[in-house]
Amino acid sequence: MSQAGQGVKLYIYDLSRGVARAFSGAILGTTIDGIWHTSVVVYGKEYFFGSIGIQACIPGNTILGKPDKIVELGRTQVSEEILGEYIKELSTQRFRSGTYNLLKHNCNNFSEDLATFLTGRSIPKYILDLPDSVLNTPLGPTLLPFLGELGVDPASGSEVQPFPSLIPQSSLPSYSSLAMSGAEANGDVVPNDPTNVCSAAEFEKDEFTTKPKVPPIVFKDTFDILNEFQSLMRHIEPHLSDDDRSSLEELRVYVVENEGSWALGDNCLNFIGKVLREPDIPIDARVRLMNILSVAALKDDVILILHQDRRDHVLMSYAHNIDRLSVSEQESVSVFLCNLFENTTTSEWLLYISEWSGSNNSQLSNIRVTTKVAVTALLADQERLKEHGTALMYNLATKEVKTVKMSKTVGYSSQMPQGTLSKVFDDVATELAMAILQFLTSEQCEEHTFRALKALLRFTTIAHNEVPALIKMIGPDPETFRGISDRVNEIVDQLGSKVRNARGF
Repeated sequence: MSQAGQGVKLYIYDLSRGVARAFSGAILGTTIDGIWHTSVVVYGKEYFFGSIGIQACIPGNTILGKPDKIVELGRTQVSEEILGEYIKELSTQRFRSGTYNLLKHNCNNFSEDLATFLTGRSIPKYILDLPDSVLNTPLGPTLLPFLGELGVDPASGSEVQPFPSLIPQSSLPSYSSLAMSGAEANGDVVPNDPTNVCSAAEFEKDEFTTKPKVPPIVFKDTFDILNEFQSLMRHIEPHLSDDDRSSLEELRVYVVENEGSWALGDNCLNFIGKVLREPDIPIDARVRLMNILSVAALKDDVILILHQDRRDHVLMSYAHNIDRLSVSEQESVSVFLCNLFENTTTSEWLLYISEWSGSNNSQLSNIRVTTKVAVTALLADQERLKEHGTALMYNLATKEVKTVKMSKTVGYSSQMPQGTLSKVFDDVATELAMAILQFLTSEQCEEHTFRALKALLRFTTIAHNEVPALIKMIGPDPETFRGISDRVNEIVDQLGSKVRNARGF
């Protein structure tokens, strides 16, 4: 029986070709086993980062030849389509051309990012610790120019091109001139097989739109971002370490000065987690931080922050506790999720169904947390929460899920909801519909009624048997809302048709 998901491997190369191990003891006073370059291999391609940005090629086909070691990182349920989108995001932001730094932003940092995104596992610690291991020796700093020449672009030449570029077969070296690598022996590389070529056409034939076709309901002018930062500083100052202050400044540069996500350091999520988790932090500090993140949620590249949170789930764990938060925190959490619907990639992130362990060993997923926040906000007594709850329902219902080519990626259906193709999303639609029916038993304003009915109508299409039957069985009757407005009347007509044709459970 074949295993679910796609295998992910880490290719490890010693750029010194054994010189480091042989002479580092005498020169540096400590043995360095290698000057490591790494890459990640998945879906028949080898991805790595250098001075010209992210590159990709047939596995084992860089100028380095055969890897010194291959580490099995596990299997991923992330589809090749989502991977391609993620790589595109990285290649224009955090790992774009010109951002390479030997000590803090190198090929191994990229491999760590991609490995974590795909599998939740880190690459070996000794590789990530290499720069510090060298610099902490007396002569280490003097070797930086030499190491820089080795590390910046190990795959120069015609064998590879910047991602995502089509590599002509004519530019590839002859396989007869290369030693058979471990990857080839395992069947990962098939000589002269064009299906293994990193093709721009493969990644670009389905363009990923950054904005949903149906405009979502978001809250763009809700916060004065400068006031939010000033208030956050007042409340949190006594609790800040030096690293926290650096992270807060990076967040200010990212949100206030509208710089790219490259401005955020590796400690940023730790800082966010500290504010959201530590009981000594004032509630108002958490509210201000979430308001700031709600502004960040509108940015195209915020998806990179969310993907970095795949391991600890700081943001969604906090959101899952919405029923135990203060009203002000509930408002900030719900508007944050609303604003994540601004872009296609972040809205899809909210719908991920891959499970992770929450408190008390409970199994959670992003879509389950999003559902809980939507229902809690919708059924709250406070008008602002109802505003956010109806917006979330509307956004969830009108979210357009990409068509999936199931033949391309085994296991994709376990990663993303597929409308009527996914029983999981059917069940979520039924749960959301039940909350809407409860909401509609009380008198609501026209806008909120319209959003709720619009979502309900969409859910009758997703769960085309269960939701109409629910409306018919427990009500309220759609005709109750006729006459509120022309646009509501139009939805009432369509819902009436659905209900009349509904089958029982």
